[in-house]
Amino acid sequence: MATTLLSLDFLTELTLISSQSDSADKFVREINYLFNKYYNFDNFKIFIYNKKEDYLYDFSKDWQLLNPGEAYLKDIIKNIDTDPIDKPLNILYLDGKIFDFTYKKEIEVYKNSKIHLALKVDNTIIALLEFSTQYKTELMASDIRYLEIASAQITSFIKLFLDKRNLIREIDYYEITQELLNHFEKRLSFNNIGRILGEVLDKFLTGHLVYIFAKSKNSLHKLLWPKNCIIPDIYDILSTMNNGYKILKDKNIGVFTVKVYKNTCFYIVVYDKGTKIPADDIKYLAQISVQLELTMQKSYLYAQKVREANIDSLTFLNNRRAFDNKLPDLLEKAIATNMPLSFLLLDIDYFKNINDEYGHLAGDKVLTKVAKIIKSQIRLNDFAARYGGEEFAIILPDTTSDKAVILAERMRKIIENTKFYYKKDKYLKSSVSIGVSSTGEDCNKIRLLIQKADTALYLAKQNGRNLVTGS
Repeated sequence: MATTLLSLDFLTELTLISSQSDSADKFVREINYLFNKYYNFDNFKIFIYNKKEDYLYDFSKDWQLLNPGEAYLKDIIKNIDTDPIDKPLNILYLDGKIFDFTYKKEIEVYKNSKIHLALKVDNTIIALLEFSTQYKTELMASDIRYLEIASAQITSFIKLFLDKRNLIREIDYYEITQELLNHFEKRLSFNNIGRILGEVLDKFLTGHLVYIFAKSKNSLHKLLWPKNCIIPDIYDILSTMNNGYKILKDKNIGVFTVKVYKNTCFYIVVYDKGTKIPADDIKYLAQISVQLELTMQKSYLYAQKVREANIDSLTFLNNRRAFDNKLPDLLEKAIATNMPLSFLLLDIDYFKNINDEYGHLAGDKVLTKVAKIIKSQIRLNDFAARYGGEEFAIILPDTTSDKAVILAERMRKIIENTKFYYKKDKYLKSSVSIGVSSTGEDCNKIRLLIQKADTALYLAKQNGRNLVTGS
């Protein structure tokens, strides 16, 4: 078949494609069409080469690993780089032979041969073009000249596109870092942190598999996100981690530690079965893990201070300060949503006698045991506090007076039947009196709610103690 010369029309259309393409995939598709239209070349591909890390990826599918059948591409680059003749211009490679664009003779191209153009910037290969022809043909000197101009235009597009993509990636890195920091300034559960970390990083690192593990105190490592992990020996790897990060084995596994407190850690694990993890991704993940670690440690310390300020040190229930802050919020919400709210005041009967007869350590044992019973009987959205001395306050959102009395009676019976061991083989018996109040038309203020429960508690004591009395 007669050679179809590359023409000025080809270069004009190439310029138009370069100026209008907004994606790598679109650029490659349209260049493929152009080469086929003017020169019967097809299967056009662009492979980007990272010389520093020695890896290649498909320009239009940067998330996709090269398959084993494309390993010859590295050999081509190696042959070009080790050629003794210095060739600063872009290089044409065909059937094991290297040609630069000063070549003056025709180049014979056999049917189904693959032609490669090595694109250079500052005498360093940045990309390899690949295309083929189904026909035997010849590249004339003029064709080689047109290919030189075309390769220069394609090189310019690739460089600008990569620079733009790197800039966008920097912006993406900044945005996902801010998103993660905003999340982790809040008090989240381990599972929620794992899910958020995994989902956000998975979108950012499209070329790798991302896993999130956690280790709390002396517990075993636990996979938080996703449900399964395919990395061999991952738990053995995690057991060797302490601080910082490690890139392991064939540089295709990265583990980044986010230490929250003492032995409490999160681990960001990145896995790429076929290729090394790029240096840029290692840099981003190292920076993200350090920033998350600082943020989460501050959040943890703040939460600890808040907890210490709001938790009773003996019973580990909320303290009076926490109660005073919580009741207005819950009452306001109940009134706004027209939902019932009940309130219990619980007092340990004859508590002074316990201290006098058995000692204050025995009294502390009774307080802590009663607190545990209260915790075991209320719901997650209920709020229990040590109100003062031997008194406890319990706020019950979305609970009618009848249901509150039933709960109070159940707690009273459990406490009545409990043996309070104050020594290894010695115990005492105790009981509680409980006053109950609930919201309604005549009780929609904090003062009234507490006052009615207090009055009911007083009546329970007046009537013999070990009783539940409603207002």
